[in-house]
Amino acid sequence: MEIPTHRAEMQQEDASGRAQEAGSCGLRGEILRSIDFVRAVHEFAHVEHVCAARWITQLGVSVAQGNVLLQLNEVADVSASDLAKALGLSKASVGRVVRSLTVLRLVEAPADPFDRRATALRLTELGRSICAHLLQIRRAANAEVLAGIDENDLMLFVRILHRMKTNAQRIRPFEMHRLFANAVQ
Repeated sequence: MEIPTHRAEMQQEDASGRAQEAGSCGLRGEILRSIDFVRAVHEFAHVEHVCAARWITQLGVSVAQGNVLLQLNEVADVSASDLAKALGLSKASVGRVVRSLTVLRLVEAPADPFDRRATALRLTELGRSICAHLLQIRRAANAEVLAGIDENDLMLFVRILHRMKTNAQRIRPFEMHRLFANAVQ
């Protein structure tokens, strides 16, 4: 999708005095490129989320349940609090999902023998089986998504995304107004 701009704003003169597109230089071109890039990443993430929801729900679990199962597959015997931190969710949300997974007999939460208040969440045999299917489907989907992409390009893209995430995490909410004001001047 094109961002509407004035043609005059998108041109500048090079050293010889000829007009050239400002898509590769200048603050406006830089802002437009970053907006297009972020929009493309966001659109891809949305499409990937919708597709993942389709294949996760085919196994009889919700997306939230699938995410908890996959996280528990990575780290066994974890507290609900640590699980919530790892997933970036509230303890209440994780608690609801864990309760539903316990009812489905996909997760168990035995009490700690030394501290009856603490529980360590882990997958049941059925939960591990569901995770194995989830991972198999995820690997096949990832292979299709990444088909035809050079490994070096992919690694560069991953480094760029990590840098963007780090940069975005550094922006404080009160700085957004200043950044926006500077961008539109």
